[in-house]
Amino acid sequence: MGSVGVEFDHLRSEEERLWLYENYEECLHEPISSGEKVKALQLLLRTECMEQFMQKKLPTHKRYSSEGSESITVAINALIAEASNSKNELDLDSTVLGMPHRGRLATLVVLNDYPFRNLLYKAAGANDIPEELVDRMDDMPTHIAVSNSKVFRSGDKNTSHKKTTLTMVHNPSHLESQNSIGMGKVRAKLDDLNHSKRVMNIQCHGDAAFPGQGASYEALTLSKLPKFNCDGSMHIITNNQLGFTTNPEDDRSFKNSADIVKPFDVPILRVNTSDIEAVVQCCKLMIRYWLKYKKDILIDMVGFRFYGHNEVDEPSFTQPLMYKKIRSMPTQPSSYAQKLISEGVISEAEV
Repeated sequence: MGSVGVEFDHLRSEEERLWLYENYEECLHEPISSGEKVKALQLLLRTECMEQFMQKKLPTHKRYSSEGSESITVAINALIAEASNSKNELDLDSTVLGMPHRGRLATLVVLNDYPFRNLLYKAAGANDIPEELVDRMDDMPTHIAVSNSKVFRSGDKNTSHKKTTLTMVHNPSHLESQNSIGMGKVRAKLDDLNHSKRVMNIQCHGDAAFPGQGASYEALTLSKLPKFNCDGSMHIITNNQLGFTTNPEDDRSFKNSADIVKPFDVPILRVNTSDIEAVVQCCKLMIRYWLKYKKDILIDMVGFRFYGHNEVDEPSFTQPLMYKKIRSMPTQPSSYAQKLISEGVISEAEV
C-alpha cells in the first residue's frame, strides 16, 4: 500500500495473520495529527543540523551519518511514545536500545539528550579518562552508551505519555553483538521487577550486518527460550541498500536482509524511509502487535546513506549511478518541511 509493503503469510498462527492484516489496513488509514507531524519534523531538523554541523567542523571524523535515513530518530521516538501512551494502560518502566554505528550519534544527542559539547569533545580526540589513570585513548564516540529518563512525546496534544528511561547499550565494533546484550539487559530488568512492569527492547540493525553476522541468528534462536525470553523485541533495519561497497545481490543468497527472521515467526513491515508519516504509522502498528502478542516484529526501513560507508569514503567510485541520483535528491527534512508547508501545517517562517 503506497510506501509500505508487508510480509505476514509466513506466520504459523492464523489468528496473528488475520489480526495483522486487519490492523495494518486500519493503522495506515489512521490520520497523523498536526502535532505529530510537527514533532517528526523537529526530530528530522535537529538530526540534520547536528549531522551537517559535524560534517563542517569535523569532515574527516568517521561518524557513520544517518543522512539519507534521518527518520530513524522519528521511528525510535514513535515506538517509545506509542508504548508510553497512557491510553495503552501499559506500565512502561524502561526501554533498552541496541544501536549500531549508523545514526548512533544523532540518536545519542537528539533522542537521549547526550550533551553535544561532550560528543564534540570526544570526537576531537580528547579523553574522558584522565591520562594519569590510563595512558591511552578511551572509547570512541560511536561506542558511547547513555541512559536518560524523560517523557517521549508523540506531539499529539490529546495524548499523555508516561516517563520512561531509555538506555542505549555500548556498541562494540563486532556488529550486531550489542543486540543480544540488550536482550540480556531487558531480561535482567524484567526479573528485577518481578515482571510487574514492562521493559521494551528495541534492536536496530544494518542491512548487511543483520544477515551477515552470526550474532543476529544466534540471538533470534535464543529469543523464545524460557530463560532468555524478553517478551519480544522491536527490530528496525536501517536499509542503505549497500553493505560497505557491496550491492545486495553480491551480499547474500536471498533477496531481502530481513528474510532471516521468517523461520522465527516474525512479521515484517517494509517502508520507504522518506515517507515519514508511513514510518510513524508502521511504528504504531509494531507496538500494538507487541502489546497483544509479546512477540518480535521487524520494520525494514528502505532508504540510502548520503555519504559512503563513513564520511572519508567517496561512494561514487563504486556506485556512480546510485550516488548521482542520491546527490540530486532533496534531504528528508527539507522535503518533509515542504510537504507540511503545502498542507498549511506550518509556515515557511517556522522552518
